[in-house]
Amino acid sequence: MKKTLNIIAGLSTVILIYWIATKFIDINGNKFLGALYEMSALIFVTLTILTPIFIVSMFVKNRKNAKGNNTIYEGLLFLFSLINIFIMTQHPF
Repeated sequence: MKKTLNIIAGLSTVILIYWIATKFIDINGNKFLGALYEMSALIFVTLTILTPIFIVSMFVKNRKNAKGNNTIYEGLLFLFSLINIFIMTQHPF
């Protein structure tokens, strides 16, 4: 369980870095970065949407034998995923 939460935390961090990078890098000015963005955007949108769904399903599945630390960690990961969704939907700076 803890290993799965660590993997989700790492994945959420990569997703956050990706969305922040797309806000600051001019993807229309550089053809290579534009192509890379176009090829990877659908994958990251899917991961951004599925991560909180997976966290909630994991919480519901393990709620009977949930411990305090794991529950707090899952809640923080869920909030982190919501921050990812918020950053994803913002206009570029």
